[in-house]
Amino acid sequence: MTANIRILLTIVFLDGMVMGIVIPAMPLLLADIQEASIQSVVIWGGFLTAMFGIAQLALSPYLGALSDVIGRRKVLLLALVGMAIEFIILLTTKSIWMLLLARAIAGAASANRAVISAAIADTHAEEDRAGALGKQ
Repeated sequence: MTANIRILLTIVFLDGMVMGIVIPAMPLLLADIQEASIQSVVIWGGFLTAMFGIAQLALSPYLGALSDVIGRRKVLLLALVGMAIEFIILLTTKSIWMLLLARAIAGAASANRAVISAAIADTHAEEDRAGALGKQ
């Protein structure tokens, strides 16, 4: 396994780890910010989860196109910065709207899967490509 593939798989791992950290902590963040009923926390938790998915779905093709123009490495670094910004917002916010913004940023940063797939496809011969893409 080449160093480039290790880096790409590390980014995929970080994406998954962010989800594993944020999703369990989200109800506590919402309860701390809103001081409302459990029903309100559940509803806003649904909005926050949907915001992540919508941002990821909407921005994935644009990040792929952007990586064709400015390079895959720059887009992946931008996605890592986006993940860091999400954590900073989550740690410092006292507003539900800022939580929505943080989840949108996280979804946009997590849209890097298209870029990772393209980078893996670029670095492998056609006969090895399917196996390499399956490892992510």
